Amino acid sequence: MDVLDALDDIDLAVNAACAGATAAATTAVAPTVPEQITVASDAGDLDSETDLVTITAGANDVNFINALLACLTRSEAECRTAVDAAEALAQSVLPAVLAQDYGAIQTKAPNATIAALGYPHLFAPEFAGGALVENIEIFNAGTDTLNKIIRDAAKSSGAVYVEVTDDFAGHGIGAEDPWINFNPADPLFGSNFHPTAEAMPRDMPQQSWRKWRSASWRTDGSGQTLPLKSQEASA
Repeated sequence: MDVLDALDDIDLAVNAACAGATAAATTAVAPTVPEQITVASDAGDLDSETDLVTITAGANDVNFINALLACLTRSEAECRTAVDAAEALAQSVLPAVLAQDYGAIQTKAPNATIAALGYPHLFAPEFAGGALVENIEIFNAGTDTLNKIIRDAAKSSGAVYVEVTDDFAGHGIGAEDPWINFNPADPLFGSNFHPTAEAMPRDMPQQSWRKWRSASWRTDGSGQTLPLKSQEASA
């Protein structure tokens, strides 16, 4: 988030990103978004002076990595089964959980605009020489389902939904100019499926950040939360 902090209109108070974070309470090692909210609030980084909070959360709650690996390494039928399971879990769990998280942020930062970011399509059709195009379409459709749940939860709780798939269009993994990290030798490598440094100024155009002004929380596909004063969070 150093890119955000470099913008004239942004004062990034703290980067509280944590890979693997979830929107809901789990037995996982990584902290949850509610825990991150509490930590940021207790530290004075999320309060009445916070203007904007951006958050992208939910993918880790639905075991997106299982669906991802199924679509990268298995048959079309197995890919579809994994994505269907993730979608069913998302639809049953996430609407209430995300609305609660957005509400908890609003309680701690009553003057902030809460911007709930969606997820990009990770893969371009060209990935693997086009050999996995059907699986990629299935996985991307699952991402669209997750984004709709995020959008609806944001609307129901007074947050603002921010679409990012259009910004990343043509720049998924496998494209000529990918904006998403991927190490094919190690699909579980820590920085995989996160935006590249080159993409950061473009994945959320400067005018978009300035529209929401100074605080954000972001949770990305791996699950991270970070506050800005400006604040940002992720999961």
